[in-house]
Amino acid sequence: MSKSGSSSQAFANLFVSLYAARYDQRDKNLDSPQTPFGDFIMYHPTRRAFLGQSAAAVGAALALAGKLPALEGNSRKLTSGADQVTLGKTGIKTSLLGLGTGSAGVRHSSNQVRLGQEKFVKLVRHAYDRGITYFDTADQYGSHIFLREAIKGLPREKLFIQTKTRARTPDQAKADIDRFLEELGIEYLDTLLLHCMQTKDWPKDSAP
Repeated sequence: MSKSGSSSQAFANLFVSLYAARYDQRDKNLDSPQTPFGDFIMYHPTRRAFLGQSAAAVGAALALAGKLPALEGNSRKLTSGADQVTLGKTGIKTSLLGLGTGSAGVRHSSNQVRLGQEKFVKLVRHAYDRGITYFDTADQYGSHIFLREAIKGLPREKLFIQTKTRARTPDQAKADIDRFLEELGIEYLDTLLLHCMQTKDWPKDSAP
């Protein structure tokens, strides 16, 4: 197997292990969509369903890391998940694939956070060293301060950092952004998503 193929397989294995760490067949409470803390309950599949879903996800990730049709015009061929692509019409460049930090992310924790700071840093640097510059976080995952340590010393202009807020008013969103920037140790966010919008009227309800 080539060096790049070996790295892709290692990354896929890590992807599976992070999801496997959350697998717990004892929790079958799927009727209540939220906990008393406001966090959304994560789906816990049967072992057979978990393995099938993981295999499909890893297969998709590995396929995406291989040769694909162009996403930015027919003249360009993407060769790996580390290829730099432009985000829509913004002119912002980011890697095709990103590293998430919220596997089973609830109550300000996640599988990645539970690795501990040292292993979290190694995970992020492993991805960065292989061309991944897109890092996804969220307040709900508790991963801001972990990513802050992981990206210290890396050129900010080469990173694409995304996080999420569950704010429902402009004032809440502004307060969240100020706090997120401090927690991440950066001066700007590349994208901010509205997290867990699950009602059909959310655009109207959340409008200024």
